[in-house]
Parts: sequence; C-alpha cells; structure tokens
Amino acid sequence: MLLVQLRTSHVPLQKHLHCIGKIESPRCPACRTAEETMHHFLLMCPEFAAQRGVMERALQRAPKSISTLLSNLKAFPHLFRFVNNTQQIHGVFSELQPE
Repeated sequence: MLLVQLRTSHVPLQKHLHCIGKIESPRCPACRTAEETMHHFLLMCPEFAAQRGVMERALQRAPKSISTLLSNLKAFPHLFRFVNNTQQIHGVFSELQPE
C-alpha cells in the first residue's frame, strides 16, 4: 500500500494534505524551508540527511530521482526503512517493518 501511495503521490505529506484541504500550509514541518513534496521529502529535506545517508550507503549510491527509488526492486527495503526512520508518515505507517 505504501508503494502505491508513494508512486501516486497520495501520501500524507504536507503538499498533498494542503491540496485536498486538510491543512493550511504545504510547508515542510521538519525544516520549514520548502513545501513538503515527494521530491523534498525523499531527496532534499536537510532534516532527514542522516536517514537519507543510511539509504544511500545501503544502495551504494545516491538516488538520482524519485522514479529510481520507486521502481528499483532492490531499493524498496531501503526506501521503506527511510520512510519509517524519518517518522514523517508515522501516523499512517508506524508499524512498517522492511524485510
């Protein structure tokens, strides 16, 4: 389910929640410097640099795009671990345990 939501960008990040009228601001609650989009969350947010670094080391390279993360079978466990470790989507996927 998480993968489908990530692929369709229907994941409870601020930008999506703002677009559907659930919250007032699309700004990232972690860094407050940009809108919390999929790109920002997965690849850019400075607050998640440590978690992103773990994912990058596990993949033995930095992900260059969201499409790479969402289509490479070998990336999935590391992507799911990143999402879980950031706790940014913890209310929805708090029990997500990658294999």
